[in-house]
Amino acid sequence: MAAGDVARWPNVRFDDRPRRVEHWINATEQGRAAADALLDGRDHARAFTPVPRFWSEQHGVKIQSVGMPVLADCVALAEGRFDDRSFVLTYSRGDRLVGALGFNRAKSMLEYARLVDAAKPSRSTRKIREAS
Repeated sequence: MAAGDVARWPNVRFDDRPRRVEHWINATEQGRAAADALLDGRDHARAFTPVPRFWSEQHGVKIQSVGMPVLADCVALAEGRFDDRSFVLTYSRGDRLVGALGFNRAKSMLEYARLVDAAKPSRSTRKIREAS
């Protein structure tokens, strides 16, 4: 068994491929989930299916990400403008929102985290490019 950024596991919220999530928030959540599973017992343990997220501040820009943008087949500008360094990009696979990336949009990112958590279809947005 392993936990933290060295552990790979299938987050069935998105698919069944084992992946690592190298963010300290994930390591904290994994530790809590492991403790809960140990205390609840194997028959009552729940699958670990978090919405991955991280934040950073670089050169005066607050950067936040939720979900698994790497799984997207489409990227779209959902809010703001690149020129203002204040925007949200959404990442979708088919009609399902799988992630979002925000620059200086902390309040908006709370809503996108909820949308990814609920696995709702993405909002109507202006497509930037098809992901390759």
